[in-house]
Amino acid sequence: MHTPIIANTCDQGKSERLGVVDSTLFLKRPLYNHLLTLQTLPLITYPVTAEARETLLNTADALILSGSIYDIPPQMYGEETLPECGAVLEERSNMEAALLQDALERNMPILGICGGFQLINVALGGTLYQDYTLRQKVLETLNHTQPFNHHQPYHEVTVKNGSLLHLITGCDKLKVNSTHHQLIKDIAPALIPLAVAQDGVIEALGLKERANLLCLEWHPEYLAADDPAELAILRWLRDKAAAYAATRGK
Repeated sequence: MHTPIIANTCDQGKSERLGVVDSTLFLKRPLYNHLLTLQTLPLITYPVTAEARETLLNTADALILSGSIYDIPPQMYGEETLPECGAVLEERSNMEAALLQDALERNMPILGICGGFQLINVALGGTLYQDYTLRQKVLETLNHTQPFNHHQPYHEVTVKNGSLLHLITGCDKLKVNSTHHQLIKDIAPALIPLAVAQDGVIEALGLKERANLLCLEWHPEYLAADDPAELAILRWLRDKAAAYAATRGK
């Protein structure tokens, strides 16, 4: 039986060893471990060129746009960079936007997590608040960056009844972690909200016309060991990947 291959875009940072500073590509271990436990093959990737993206998508059965230590460049949604915006990595954001479009054209299953959630909204025509404090000026808004371990939930979200997320988890409410400072402002035309926080901040999105894309502002991989609903999200992607592979005769 074919083992579903799940491509994960990774982050970029710097490491130092023996006085030499190197650029490092990395994926957070909890996500990698859960994908292995679910009997998938996690593929860590950073495909910058069109040729590399095509090769990747010819190989993979699903795509995860994972979280990032970087913000989405405001120029991608028509704004100037404000002082509240964090560091950006245009190369990664542009790469992920192109990879997303290629994956959508193939009808590939896609999961966006945290920064990936924001990237998907922007790439499809939505906008962001560059910092939660900018939303606070007009609407009551929580601090969405929790001050403690990401393996613990921070606040509750209400799941839209009958939505894709509701069907996956079977829950009307979920307790989620919160590790971001940018928020959804305008939802992309192709997307619909699936869950909101107590302050009205959009926490989950899906496509209007398809049931194979799920975007979450939180990190389910940090909670999945203790919360069956969060694990169900990763299982959903595994099952979608297996079904996608079957349509290609794998």
